[in-house]
This record gives sequence, structure tokens and C-alpha cells, in this order.
Amino acid sequence: LKHFKFIIMKKFIMLFAGIAILIFASCSSSRKITKKTASGETREEFIIPCADFSKNTKDYFRATASATSPNHQFAKDKANGLARNALAQKIEINVNSLFDSYANQYDVGNKEDFKEVTKAITRQVTDKKLSGINVICEKSFTLSSGVYEVWVGIEMSVENVGKSVYDEISNEKKIRLDYDYEKFKEELQKEIEKRKDQ
Repeated sequence: LKHFKFIIMKKFIMLFAGIAILIFASCSSSRKITKKTASGETREEFIIPCADFSKNTKDYFRATASATSPNHQFAKDKANGLARNALAQKIEINVNSLFDSYANQYDVGNKEDFKEVTKAITRQVTDKKLSGINVICEKSFTLSSGVYEVWVGIEMSVENVGKSVYDEISNEKKIRLDYDYEKFKEELQKEIEKRKDQ
């Protein structure tokens, strides 16, 4: 009788353990299920490579881009080119916005001339300085289709851009800034803070 009870107890314990494992597995798997949207579609988060380096900071202009190609070097070159274009656009938006604000606050004579000259100088400086960018992130992948996917993140210092733009504008006969470089840099950094999510 004792032996019979022992067998029953053993089976009961095994059955209980099995049920516990099933419940635990069910709970665990439910936590892994991708949430559904209101329309019934499943949604899964997509982690973008180099995304941490896509936003401007107080000290750096930053941009991220990607490209695909059957040739790895071509994908890399294309990604770098796209990132450079994005970075140039960010620099021009921030610096031109700064000068627009300046033109509205100070007496600069003909505002249209001022804006045209500053835009041309900003573009010229940006083109020159893009040769001195730092690649701060680079990741390469091979896709199931056999092509290469390359992501890059690049940056250029505000200090570098600000001083170059200030020097060019200070030498421009049509324009004279009535504040020094440190003030210019401070205003530029404020502008970046306002736009760093762009």
C-alpha cells in the first residue's frame, strides 16, 4: 500500500511540475508576442543601425544614411555620399536660420542681399568642410538577396563650421558682423539646440 501511495504521489508531483512548466512557457511566450495595431496588423520595432548618431548635438552636426548594392564598396560610397548631403543640408538650415534671425534683429541694410550673400558663403564653407568629416559609425550587412547594406553616421564640429563661416563673412565687404566669433558660436549652438531633432 505504501508503495502504491508513493507511485501515486510521484505521478502527481510530475503532473504538477508539467503543468507549472506549461503555464510558465505560456506566460513567457505571451510576453514575446508582437503587439497588434488597431487595424489588426502586427507591429515589431525596427532598430536602425547608427541611429544614435543621426541627431545634432551642441558641439556637432550629425547625419546618418544607408545604401545597398551588389558591390560592398559602392554601397559604402553611396551611403557616405547620402550622409554628406544630409549633413550639408542640416548645416545650411541651421546657419541660414541664424542669419535670418540676425537680419531681423539688426540693421543690415538690404536684407535680401544679406541673405543671398550669407547663403552663398554658408554653402561654400560647407562644401569645403565636408572633406574633413569624421565617420563615427559604420555597419555593413549582407541581405538574403545577396546584396550589401551599409549604414554610416558622420559628424562635423560646430566649432569648425562656425569659425569658417564667421571668417568668410568677416572678410565679405558687403557685410560686417557687429559681434565677435564667440557670440556667433553661441548663437549657432542655440539654433542647433532648437533644431537638433531635425
